[in-house]
Amino acid sequence: MENIKVIVIDDEQHARTVLGALLEKSFPEVTIVGEGDSLPKAIELIHSKNPDIVFLDIEMPNYSGLQINDFIKEGREFDIVFITAYDQYAINAIKMAAFDYLLKPIDANELKETISRFKQKKEKNLSNSVHQRLTALNENLTASQPKKLIIQTHQGVHYFEMENILYIEASGMYTIVHSKTGQFVASKPIKEFESLLNEYFFRAHRSYVVNCNYVVKYSNKDGGLVTLVDGTSIPISRTKKNDLLVFLRKIQNV
Repeated sequence: MENIKVIVIDDEQHARTVLGALLEKSFPEVTIVGEGDSLPKAIELIHSKNPDIVFLDIEMPNYSGLQINDFIKEGREFDIVFITAYDQYAINAIKMAAFDYLLKPIDANELKETISRFKQKKEKNLSNSVHQRLTALNENLTASQPKKLIIQTHQGVHYFEMENILYIEASGMYTIVHSKTGQFVASKPIKEFESLLNEYFFRAHRSYVVNCNYVVKYSNKDGGLVTLVDGTSIPISRTKKNDLLVFLRKIQNV
């Protein structure tokens, strides 16, 4: 693979040194073309160095790394790997927008997986659309409930309004997203989607998570089924039946 140009942005010199050393040790194809300690410096380097990946710390003085979309013009194509201490709310928003992230202190194996995912996207020539993903990230961070989900599928990168997803279905280590606009296969297990979906979704079965806004009927047939507005029948696990009925009453006020 061709050379991968990288920028490292973190307000802690030690953190930049450690990440730089890990990259240089394990990835001869990676070249660090710049580093800095602030978001303004990141913007300057992005424009002057045209990187492939920006490793960007979230918690920095003056400007958070999450504010980068306020300064980047649409049309710039690079990938962002956010770096953060543990913050579940921010991490969920990052994952929903199909960005990678690394937790401090950075684990060498997680870094290898991150670089590997970047290579796979490049090899498949999948659209990057960093501006759209950052827009979705900011919208989800400022909303009371997450509204948008961006998913890397075999067909490319797809943008979903959360309200348009009917249900998601496990298929081995993959997940099939059933939406009003069609079906898409995502290369992640269903468990990874559970924490990203909003309050209207319920894990009704080990293989299904359902958007309860679209449930039109419940039946005891075959151990328990719900029917969705499109006619799809979803099985209910025996252990989930009572919880689902309570959940449906809460969501639908019935």
